[in-house]
Amino acid sequence: MKNLKLLGASKLFFLSIVMIAIFIIACNKSNIYQSQIDASINTIALRDDSIFKSFVNDITNYNEVVANAPSDSIMNQKEFENNFSNAVINNDPGSKKLIANTMGFLNEQDFWDMRNKMANKLYLLSKKYDLKKMSSEELTKIVTKQVSQSKIIFLSNKKINGLGGDAAAPNCLEYFKDCRDQASAQYAAEQVACVYAGQLGWTLPGLALFIACEAASNYHLYICDRTCRTNLKYCK
Repeated sequence: MKNLKLLGASKLFFLSIVMIAIFIIACNKSNIYQSQIDASINTIALRDDSIFKSFVNDITNYNEVVANAPSDSIMNQKEFENNFSNAVINNDPGSKKLIANTMGFLNEQDFWDMRNKMANKLYLLSKKYDLKKMSSEELTKIVTKQVSQSKIIFLSNKKINGLGGDAAAPNCLEYFKDCRDQASAQYAAEQVACVYAGQLGWTLPGLALFIACEAASNYHLYICDRTCRTNLKYCK
């Protein structure tokens, strides 16, 4: 009889454990599902946000200038990052001019004004939507879609002839636009990462991380645009 009571108690304990486990799993699934709903709502809100649309439009305009930057001599990444840091931290006139000209801006102040404008909009978006919760792939996809809906890139005959190859072919221009759109989207995603890289605040380590990240992001855009131009040049 005593053994039967112990067996009954064991069964009851086992059933209790099972029920608790089922409850925990159900709660976790509910939380995951709710998180997915929240993420979906957040994505839709971001996509329709006027500041986000303006930010993407700024990136598109920025990339237009960068795409036409001279390619005769290309700085390596370390040289670019050193000059970028020197321009931001020390306000060095030579470095500011070099970076602006390298990115295709004849007027150096236009480059730094554009940089500040985009950074301010990105800060507002990051604060409003907590963008660090979005994956780089997800953010890139949203920006790519928004960029593709913005103005279509048309190249003049002069620019086409300057690039060489069968650049006038519709498929070549489409590949070129897709390449440029992807470069713009990746730049936006990297800029978001830079905002959170500098979360230590305006301390020396936080500032150094932010500037280094920002410099690398701009260099990647510059190199990606050079790659897009090269691919267009040899497109058949």
